[in-house]
Order: sequence, then structure tokens, then C-alpha cells
Amino acid sequence: LVDAVTDAPVVGHDPLGDGAAVDLAELTQSDQLSVVANVDPATEGLHRVRFDLDGQVNFRVEALAPYTLFGDSGTNINGGSLSVGIHSLTVRATDSSGTLIGDAYSLSFEITDSTGGGGGGGGGGGTELGPLPANTQDLFDALTGTVAYVDGNGGSDANPCTATSPCATLAEGMTLLNGGVVDNLVVRGGSEENPVVYREAVTISRSGVTILGYPGEVAILNGLVPASSGWTQSGNLYWRTYTTSLWEHPMASFEAHYGFPQKEKAPEMVVVDGEPLLTVYAKADLVAGSFWREGTAASPTKLWARFPGDLPPSSFGSVEVGDKPVLLTTRGQNVSGVTVAGLNLMYGPNSADSDTVQGGIFDTASSSNSTFRDLTVMWANGVGVSLYGDSNTFLRVRAIKNGQLGFHGNLRTSTVTDSSAIANNWKGFQARWEAGGAKLTASTLDNVIERFYSANNDGPGMWFDVGPKRNVVRDSKFLNNQFVGFFFERTTDSFNRLENSVVFGTRLHQNVLHPENVDGSGIHIQATGFNTVESCTIYSNEGDGISINLPDGDGSNRENKFFDNLLVNNGLGGALGNPKDYQFQILCDAASAFVVDTLTLDGNLYWDQPAAGDEIFQVSCKSGAGTSSLATWINQTPSVNEALLNANLPVLEDETSPDGYTVVGAQAAGKGAALSW
Repeated sequence: LVDAVTDAPVVGHDPLGDGAAVDLAELTQSDQLSVVANVDPATEGLHRVRFDLDGQVNFRVEALAPYTLFGDSGTNINGGSLSVGIHSLTVRATDSSGTLIGDAYSLSFEITDSTGGGGGGGGGGGTELGPLPANTQDLFDALTGTVAYVDGNGGSDANPCTATSPCATLAEGMTLLNGGVVDNLVVRGGSEENPVVYREAVTISRSGVTILGYPGEVAILNGLVPASSGWTQSGNLYWRTYTTSLWEHPMASFEAHYGFPQKEKAPEMVVVDGEPLLTVYAKADLVAGSFWREGTAASPTKLWARFPGDLPPSSFGSVEVGDKPVLLTTRGQNVSGVTVAGLNLMYGPNSADSDTVQGGIFDTASSSNSTFRDLTVMWANGVGVSLYGDSNTFLRVRAIKNGQLGFHGNLRTSTVTDSSAIANNWKGFQARWEAGGAKLTASTLDNVIERFYSANNDGPGMWFDVGPKRNVVRDSKFLNNQFVGFFFERTTDSFNRLENSVVFGTRLHQNVLHPENVDGSGIHIQATGFNTVESCTIYSNEGDGISINLPDGDGSNRENKFFDNLLVNNGLGGALGNPKDYQFQILCDAASAFVVDTLTLDGNLYWDQPAAGDEIFQVSCKSGAGTSSLATWINQTPSVNEALLNANLPVLEDETSPDGYTVVGAQAAGKGAALSW
């Protein structure tokens, strides 16, 4: 254990032992700790050191020493924060194929805080993964019209809601805002250590209004209610009355029908010290750290919980249950010219996403010409952000650690800039069913997405499915996601573009219902045509670098184009293994040869893997077998100016990258992405 301010080991925790108790008071700053894995860089075959934290596989992947939990910039170790409670950590050294070198090292340890500060963020992320102070000074200075103020830490609803005499609740402020009494609502917050929490939900029903978090302060909308008391013990289980009616997706018990007891899609939430417990399908399936709902979602009667460590609820700092599935919405209101900025939305008992019934805990449906910026959306039970509307602007919107998806929706003629989806799908949804970083569907048309950061999601980094057309994604990073880094699917004549972006480290995923289906492609194209991938770096993905599959009934793979991309060191295999992974693979048959014949490939560069017998390319309907021959690839595809990079593995990593990740995206021989962030 390292104090990241001094970069020195914490006394008494060198090495960090299994079962250790770490008091945050021992650190210079409570949000500046790290763990260093003492792995010899000269270990034969060493390629990566991987940290699995609290069940999140590959929470951090390090290429260069020192190997640290939150990264480093050369000799300086980056710090992060861990929530108060018990954490599990596994460290694995792997070779270039993802195969384990030696034994994995696992331990558990407890974070305590005798200062009462409570740790950071909840759930093992660094401070960058928690709520943020409002970045709204420019908007605040430019406010015009009348303004109401809300302060949940010192206001009163008997007050006139002015700057010096604020009201206490969002409900009071929204009555004034939606009723036309004021034009703007300013929400006061607190410090990062002591934010102001509003256990309320907001619906915006009036056009032209502004809601701002007060500059530099942290205000949180929270979808939970306290529930530390009221539990009755029954053996190692505890139950309490629960009658909150919630909407449940029709596929809520789908997994259970196939013998998987975790009821992944149930909407209820029980949160202990900031960490959601997992739901199970039946009472008999309860284990420590899980809960079960008795009754139906619409008519529940009780919640049964088996708390972490089989401890009673009184042992924890807080126990909360969900009661508000949507925290801020415009759905059904047909508003325009709205501005919302500088707020944090956390926790909400929503089910899996539905376009027509219920969206994320932050939902912009039925809005237009509006601006949503500097928002953090975390720990939704289902979807975090529902991206909807026309001609909207989304700036610095972060979807972090949501149960199913970070972003979902249908968006038109809008911009999404400097936004991120990080560590979503903690409930373990099948990555092939609406899970991961971002999924945009249906009438997602004519949008520009720039500098999007999608990392460590258990599902695709970004997914266009069944309808998106004429969208441009550029200057973005898709790092260490699962199943597919960037997925184009099921849209005829889509004309979508992915430009100047990095797709790195996609992890293999095995379909539970069809275990023969394993994928970890950097870019996957399925039943969709007229897409363009240009100047992208596609690097060290466990599956294929680029994979094009057969049409599957409602789309066509014709006329896809690939220009000036750099494909390096893909097909690593990983823990699931797959000897048939390539830099570029096209799966087709004689009836779908147009998949190949209508391609355009021009100026792409492939790293020539040096091991004897390695296959770089496959076109199944032309030869069936893979090949390492560039001449064969050019003969089988409409290729122009394709080339091999006959050199050592190019260095595409930068430990000093501003995002703290090892890969920033680089070029080799002028090919691939050239990112400035």
C-alpha cells in the first residue's frame, strides 16, 4: 500500500496483507492511496500486469513498471480513493497472449476512516470516478431573468427562495421554475467531502429554463431512502417491509429461465455504505452481499437481505433502498431551450432500458435545442443516461458504474462532446443484450460524437444497432471494454463514420446461452452497410482487430470502407482463448460474397506478427483458411495500398497520458489515430 502524495509505502502495510485494515487517517490525503504490484519487469514473457478490483476484471492494466492500481506518470504514482468497507484485489501477470504467468495473487482488505470522512466515491474508483463540483461559473455569470435558489443544507421552504434566503427542497424550487415564477434555478451544494444530497426527483415541463449547480459546489440528486432500521432478523437473513411499486422489464427473469439464479434485471436496489447489493432470483439463492424481493415489482411486500460478511445492518454506516427510478427527466414534456448543468445524479431503482416506458435516471426524451453539460450519472440500477431529443448539446456528461448501460437512446442532429462511459454493467447483464458503455438505436441520426471516452465497461464501448444513420464518431477512445470495442449492427445504408479513434484491449466475452460464440473484436460489423472506419488505431484486442460477419436477415454488409487504419497485435486470445483471431477477419459464404467484393480498403497498415504460422487475415468465402500473406489478402479483397509493418511491435503507449491510462493512441508510419488528449 502506497501513500500517493509521498510515493512511500504506508507503515505497517508493506506488503499489504490479506485481511489488513487500512485507516484512511494513515494517509496524507484520504483520496490519495495506491497499491503497487512488486512484479519483476524482467520476468520472462511479461507483457501486462492486471489488477482485478472488487470483482471488476482488468480494473487497471499496466504495461510498464511501476505496476500501480491507479496508474503513474513515470516516477510519480497516481492516487485514487476507495470507499469505506471491504475490498477484494487480485493481481495477475500475463504474457502477450493473455496467459497467466505464475500464480495470481489475491487478498481482501478493509478500508476504515477514523476521521469520519467516509472515503471517496463508493466502489473502488479514483476521485475522477466520483461526483464532481459544478463547473458552471460561466453559465452562472451569464444568467438573465429571475433566479430561485435551493439549499438543502440551510434553506427552508418557508423562505422566498432568494440567494440570501433559499428554500430547502427541489420540489419548491421546481414549482417556481415550471410555474413561470422564475426563469432559473440555482442548486446549492457542499464540498466533495460533504456534498448536499437531495433525495428528490425533478421533471422539467417548461421551455427556456436553466437549472445550475452552484459553481464549485457538489450537489447530488439521490434515488434512495435511508433504511438502516426496520430490519427483522431470521437466521443470517434480514427482512423489512417494502411496498414501492416499480416498473420491471418483461425480460427481467430471462436469465433465470436458463438456469442462472441472479435476477439481473430486477429494478429494486439495496445499497450498503454506497455499494449496491446484487439481486437474486429466489430466496434460497441468497449469499452474503445480496438481496431478494418478495412479491412482484409492481406489488412487492418485503426485501430480504444477507448483508456483506453476514453482519447485521447495524454494523454499517448506511443502508438505503431505492424509491425513485428517474431523477431528472424531460420525457413527455416537449420542452426546448433548456439548460441543465453542474449536477450529480446517483442511484435509482430503474429496470433495463425501454424506449417507450422508462429510460435512465437522467432522461432527455422530448427535448430539443437544449444543453446538458457537466453532469455525472452514477450507480443507476439499469441505464444511467437516456440520450434523446433533437439538436441538443451534451458536454462533459459522465456515465459511471451504472448497472446495465452508461448511455442509451435515440438522438438526432445533436453533439456529444468530451463525455465518458466508465465501468458500466456491474449487474452482469449479458454483454450481447443492451449492456456496456453506450448503445444508440433506431432514429439516431446525423449526430457528431467527439472525444468520447469509453473504458472498462462489461459490454461494447459503443454500439450502433437497428437504425442509426449518418453519425460521426471521432477523436475518441474505446479502451478495455468487453465483447466489442465499437459495434456497427443491423442498419442498411447507414453511412456512419468512426474516425481518428483508438480501440484497445477489448476483452473476450462468451455467450452464456451459446458458449461456442466468443468475441472480443476491436471493431465488429454485422448486417450493416456503407460505414467508414478511417485513421483508427486498433491495438491489442483479445479478439479480431476488425471483424465483418455474415448478414443476418435485416441488413447488408455491403460497401463498408476502411482507410489508413493501423491494426497491431490483435487476436491475443486472453483467458477464453481463440486460435482463430486475426488482425482483419471476414466471415462470409458464397451467397454473401458481396460482403467482400463491395469493400474498400485503402492504405491500412498491419503489424506483421513475427511468430511462425501466425495468421493475420481471413476471408472465409474465398479460401476458408487464414493467411499471413499480404499478397493473398490483396487478391481476396478489393485492397489498395495495403501494407505490412515489418518491424518490432510499435510503441503506442504513454504512461504520462492525461487520462491516466496506458494507451493514448499513436501512429506508426503515419497510419492510425493522432490524438491530442
